[in-house]
Amino acid sequence: MKPSRTSLIIISILIIMALIWVITTKKQNHSIDQPIKIGIIGPLSGPAGLIGEEVANSIKLASSTSFQLIFEDDQCDTKKAVSLYLKLTQQDVHVFYVSCSGSVLALAPLAKTGGNLILTAYAGSSEIRKTGDEVIRFIPDALSIAGAMANYALKLPVDSKIGLLYEAQDYSKSVAMTLQDKLGAKIISQETYSATDNTFRTQLMKLKSQGINNLFYVPTSGKAVGLVYKELDVLNYRPLLIGDVNACEYTPTPKEFGLKSVCFDAGFTTETQAYKDFLVVYKTQYGIESASPFYDSVTYDIFKLIDVYAKSHSTNNIASGLKTYFLGGVTGGMSSYSFTKNGEVMADQYLKMFEK
Repeated sequence: MKPSRTSLIIISILIIMALIWVITTKKQNHSIDQPIKIGIIGPLSGPAGLIGEEVANSIKLASSTSFQLIFEDDQCDTKKAVSLYLKLTQQDVHVFYVSCSGSVLALAPLAKTGGNLILTAYAGSSEIRKTGDEVIRFIPDALSIAGAMANYALKLPVDSKIGLLYEAQDYSKSVAMTLQDKLGAKIISQETYSATDNTFRTQLMKLKSQGINNLFYVPTSGKAVGLVYKELDVLNYRPLLIGDVNACEYTPTPKEFGLKSVCFDAGFTTETQAYKDFLVVYKTQYGIESASPFYDSVTYDIFKLIDVYAKSHSTNNIASGLKTYFLGGVTGGMSSYSFTKNGEVMADQYLKMFEK
């Protein structure tokens, strides 16, 4: 018996619906067949190499078949960052994770022109606020941290002598400029240094000779921190250090040299089980604790969220798709993230003070 005309129409409709389902499913699982290429540009060597190592460790813990990671070493050098960015775009990379503030600032105009996306959970320069939504930053910036530091200094005894020591890097400069703007003449002396210097004794002796007993210290590179503390100890110069996470959490810490410090950092007011698990897994995997657990865990969260997106969305126009996804507000294992239209995280919930 021949099928009726009605039966043929129904069969045709079912076939079309099946084809549509197959095509839609293929698009949704596009990342499984063709992983998203993500360029990781950071300091894998040089004075800031510890940052690059931390970032790489955290991202690798979040590894997934949804993305292909391409690591490049810019040593926090803006010229190298630009060269690496151009190299990666030739490899059809449109999404980037960038660690250093200077590199983010150098790459932002290129990303804007090219329709690409830069993500970061480490770059803290306040200058990044002037970029557009081509940069999405998941952490509080220098203005947020410096504001908390300045408010603390305003409560110090009136006879306190306040000085400033900072590294010649974009993030540290940004914090220093904000402190100067907020405190003005209350900062009676300031010194800067390069992370590649072999000694900082000249700067420290100047600060000591002026009787600075409360010293804002804003480093970027971990290698220099230990030497600064060692030379403070040798000079028997023990001001109260007022700093950010870099001043208190790099190894060695101020406490190891008998120095007292008060630091301001970004962190979770509520620590989720996922955050606690991350710290355990990090130490188990690498044999050391995360030096910057907040920043590392947020970095991990970013890549887990990219994985979630890739498994439920088409990865065509991935940069614009991820931008819309993140700016709409997302919830990861560590926290929920809300952003301004310019790509800055709502930061107030992430600031805290601690003493070492």
